[in-house]
Amino acid sequence: QAIHSSATISNCGRYRYTLERQWSRGETCLFVGLNPSTADGMTDDATTRKCTALAQNWGFAGLTMV
Repeated sequence: QAIHSSATISNCGRYRYTLERQWSRGETCLFVGLNPSTADGMTDDATTRKCTALAQNWGFAGLTMV
């Protein structure tokens, strides 16, 4: 199953504003994080993998992390 991945990162590369994963058509789940994350448009970290699993289990077609 192909997952479309994207991220919006600051020009300096220090800040990630949004991270998106989409695995099918449908509603997207929003996660708001308080701690820094190392995930980007191509690579997931433990938090992103956990949020992806939760969103899939809840029946969502994708996620956005801010």
